[in-house]
Amino acid sequence: MGLMRVLCGERSAAQRGDTPVMSAPWATGHTGSMDDPPEGAGTPRDRAGQLASRRHEMQMQLQDIERELAALRRSREGAADDDEHDPDGVPLSEQWSRLEGLRLARLEALAGIDDATERLARGEDGVCRSCGNLIAPARLAVRPEVTTCIDCAP
Repeated sequence: MGLMRVLCGERSAAQRGDTPVMSAPWATGHTGSMDDPPEGAGTPRDRAGQLASRRHEMQMQLQDIERELAALRRSREGAADDDEHDPDGVPLSEQWSRLEGLRLARLEALAGIDDATERLARGEDGVCRSCGNLIAPARLAVRPEVTTCIDCAP
């Protein structure tokens, strides 16, 4: 539950007795526990497919962000440097900072996916780097690049 909801006195779905809507890809149709692999997540080939799919998704997002950054650069050409007092919208520096943060996050995700692909090739995939226990297949299905089990996650 978000901090604002707590401060405003809102109750979570569990506190109200509502059934929360599960939106994680592994949640639909999966009736087992977190330790049970979701359908299609059991073999190294399946994991390789997950990693390749996640990598492609991150690459597409990165390309979109880089296109936005290029458009922002073009709009900035010849413009005065003082856009902080522009009453007509968000300052370019704020847009730039947001897009750069998104770009860096996607680059980090790609590096994590590449590391996970290397771990898979070495036969070390799905093992928590902190405690050495297995990472739940459902966690790997949602975030294929993770290196820690849920108990050791920061």
